Amino acid sequence: MRFLYRLVLIVVLMIIISYVTIHEYNDDSEVVKPEEVVFAPSALNRLDDVARTCDVTSPIKWRERRLPGQHRLGIVVPYKNRMKELQTFVPHMEKFLKAQGVDHEYFITNQLDDWRFNRGSLLNIGAIMSGAFDCDYIALHDVDLLPNQIELNYRFPEKGPYHVAAPGLHPKYKFSKFLGGILIMSKANYMQINGFSNKFWGWGKEDDEFRRRILLQDLQIYRPPQLKSGQKSTFIHIHGEERERDTKRTGGQRKIFDTTDVTNGYNTTTWDDACINQITIANRQVNMVEVNLMCDKKETPWCEPGLPEDPLTPEELAKQAKQEAKKRKRRP
Repeated sequence: MRFLYRLVLIVVLMIIISYVTIHEYNDDSEVVKPEEVVFAPSALNRLDDVARTCDVTSPIKWRERRLPGQHRLGIVVPYKNRMKELQTFVPHMEKFLKAQGVDHEYFITNQLDDWRFNRGSLLNIGAIMSGAFDCDYIALHDVDLLPNQIELNYRFPEKGPYHVAAPGLHPKYKFSKFLGGILIMSKANYMQINGFSNKFWGWGKEDDEFRRRILLQDLQIYRPPQLKSGQKSTFIHIHGEERERDTKRTGGQRKIFDTTDVTNGYNTTTWDDACINQITIANRQVNMVEVNLMCDKKETPWCEPGLPEDPLTPEELAKQAKQEAKKRKRRP
């Protein structure tokens, strides 16, 4: 009898367990299916504490998540006091990208502090902020360079980094290693190379170091074919001559020009303060990322404006003499 009693008890317990299990897995009110989970766009990359509004009375208008197979471009523009150009840039880009059917967001990284301009850090910050709007690729874009030929492709770069402003098409630069102006790449590739170095203050040389990072990762740089429009009308260049670029070499900064420090970049980018101020230009929402950068003057003393210029190296003196000789030959 004891054996029979235990057997009956075991059978009853098994029936109860089976009933609870079946009920638990079939109660739609308790189980949330994966496709029904709603993510807060601001937390896509745990950026809810980074991508914050500048004005607490005006909450950020977030974008919906991309559907599978869709892409979204983050146009990252390093910027400082260039509203006149920006008001030309946005409506032009709206018309151009609409023609290509490109879903996009603008991230104008506006440097507010008094340090020298740091293009690399501003591009890194824009790339970071773009994650909060579910952008999976970015355009590193100068505000004064406008695409003027539909053959310039802004769609997702499937093959690898795509240099839109190729040498010979850019209105100013022909040298083969030039990588500035407009470069489109996936966020995955950008993080793979660790973005830009944060050590370059003032104008120039950060693109050269960035190019070396790309090549170190065995990524191929793709460019558009040489167009008939060439340097004359492939792009519209709206950089005013009155806007001087800070190309001074101060504080010993030349020592980093030919080095590549991949430990410094996207993952080490810091700032004193950053917030998003959403403004409207030509009926388009634009994310103005207001930034105050930080500078460690022990590591990069050349971030300080107004320092005396460093003396030229023998190589630079020879290069300067060669350029002056060329200019003299061109004169009538």
